[in-house]
Amino acid sequence: MRVNKTTEAILKANEHLLRGFDSYNPPNQNKTAAQNIVDELEGYNLFLADKDLENDLYNSAIQDKLIKYFATIDVNADEIVDVMQERKASNMYNYLRSNKDHLKDLEKDNIAKPLF
Repeated sequence: MRVNKTTEAILKANEHLLRGFDSYNPPNQNKTAAQNIVDELEGYNLFLADKDLENDLYNSAIQDKLIKYFATIDVNADEIVDVMQERKASNMYNYLRSNKDHLKDLEKDNIAKPLF
């Protein structure tokens, strides 16, 4: 993939701000730099998770539905992300097999951007 000059300029202007902070919660200028790069990458149909798929799903509009579903298989809310990460494909398949209508609740969530 060839990167255009605008993208190259955005990367050059912001990439130095992606490291070197001492806190889990980086300063606003670092967050802005990261968001500038994320926004630019989306123009190439490259989408980044906020954390990872399972955490992003758990922290989405379907959180209550995930909690309810996983309670039926005897998993408490504190364990859902861990369980989802253990067997990604199987757990996602089983959840969607009986709950595919829940996907519409993610329509305005960043996690659904790659689908559109």
